[in-house]
Amino acid sequence: MAVPFLARAKDIVVLTVDEEEGGGEDDDRLVRALMWHGFPVTAERLISGPPGAVETLLEAARTKAGLLIMGGYGHSRLREWVFGGFTERILAAAPAPQLYLK
Repeated sequence: MAVPFLARAKDIVVLTVDEEEGGGEDDDRLVRALMWHGFPVTAERLISGPPGAVETLLEAARTKAGLLIMGGYGHSRLREWVFGGFTERILAAAPAPQLYLK
């Protein structure tokens, strides 16, 4: 669904926020798939700072993004009620226009 927006982009940055060092398999697969389609893509892994993963991603979006495209998934209703949902918090506070794919 995001392909028309990606096709017009001068630069695409795949941002991943790790709450600890390591990981990165999912963003590597996404970058390879986008490159295969000829998109100008790079990846940047961010380490979550003291404010948390949501604020780390939002700060990067403020400085790097004209459009924030993200996929989302849910957790159990109880977990999201207790801890809140990452995607929900991004949607509420994102500084750039957003395209949410579920």
